[in-house]
Amino acid sequence: MNRLKYSLFAATGVLVLAFILTIVGPKRVMATLGFTPVRDVDQPARQPFATTELFSFSDVGITHLVTVPPNKRLVIEAVSYRGSVLSGQRLQVFFEVTTGGNTVIDYLVPTFVSSFKDLGLVRDLFSDAHPTRLYADPGTDVVCLAERFGTTSGNGKVSASITGHFVDLP
Repeated sequence: MNRLKYSLFAATGVLVLAFILTIVGPKRVMATLGFTPVRDVDQPARQPFATTELFSFSDVGITHLVTVPPNKRLVIEAVSYRGSVLSGQRLQVFFEVTTGGNTVIDYLVPTFVSSFKDLGLVRDLFSDAHPTRLYADPGTDVVCLAERFGTTSGNGKVSASITGHFVDLP
């Protein structure tokens, strides 16, 4: 008999607790338990985006990274590249976006990383990465351009990346 009484008492307690949790609401209960949402609840219009493109070129190269969809704006938060040219040459890399109908160029500062052999040729490796804030208009292209400077011929190779998010426009 005692066991039945304790079982009924426990079942009543569980029902009362479930009723209280329903009244308080799931958000408060989860907050009390230390639950943290992993989505951006303050900015639901943000849609993460990232891309990387690898391209080769002789003197000047260009690669298309993304076309911004209609009714969206691309907010670029970081740009980076890693590129190589024949030893003794220099490399310049920049990103180009259209903001408010105007072309905006974000130049990166090449930092020498090391030299290495590639198919019997000595190449110099450069890279750069930095946070930025670039806005690309709807329907426009985001591109990466690279230039190779030097007295000898040859080709360059670049891997360019952008990260950011799309925002819905009204």
